[in-house]
Amino acid sequence: MKNKKIIGITTITAVLLFSVFLGATFAFLVKQTNSEANGFTFGDADIKLTETEWDKLADEDRIVYPGKKVTKDPKVENTGGTDLYVYLEVKVPRANVRTVTTDAAGTEEIGEMKIQNLFSFTPKSDWIKIKETTDDQWNTLIYGYNKVLAPKGETGLLFDSVQYINIVEGDLEKGTRLNMPINAYAIQTGYLNETGSSTAEKMEDAFNKYNAEAERQ
Repeated sequence: MKNKKIIGITTITAVLLFSVFLGATFAFLVKQTNSEANGFTFGDADIKLTETEWDKLADEDRIVYPGKKVTKDPKVENTGGTDLYVYLEVKVPRANVRTVTTDAAGTEEIGEMKIQNLFSFTPKSDWIKIKETTDDQWNTLIYGYNKVLAPKGETGLLFDSVQYINIVEGDLEKGTRLNMPINAYAIQTGYLNETGSSTAEKMEDAFNKYNAEAERQ
């Protein structure tokens, strides 16, 4: 790593299992108990990614159907001993599907078949979107926490729920599996000589400088 102080890379993955039951399409949102966790640490710096309320859900509460919201609450804890800038990356799965919309009169209309996000969420105000890329498989969003995270501190939630698209039944085959990875990253403050007039600007500058350096290697 050539002494890079990229602190604590952690991954948590939600697996969505689609199946057909009694004429309706359901998705079972199951957290892997053996979630992969990759960590690069420097000195006394480290982070932990958690989803407290999601972990409390019973299996039946994790069943989603078109248009349903499910509790999902990622946040990051600074478990080390140095101040950090913290980032969360969300990879939203995409597929070629149709959606159903309802107008004010209650009339349903089926949209055109197109590649679109299968889940949506509303980020909290403490998180700033700093990068977004989209291809046929993923909509990848990176958010930065707009405060310095002190040792033993934790961020607010990035979001508190995800909503499944109002998909037309049958557009995804029975047994389709989708991953929605959430990755947490942190950079030690001051290391990249970040500039800006606010914490949010410095946080984003640190990310851009690291990203540019990483791309050169």
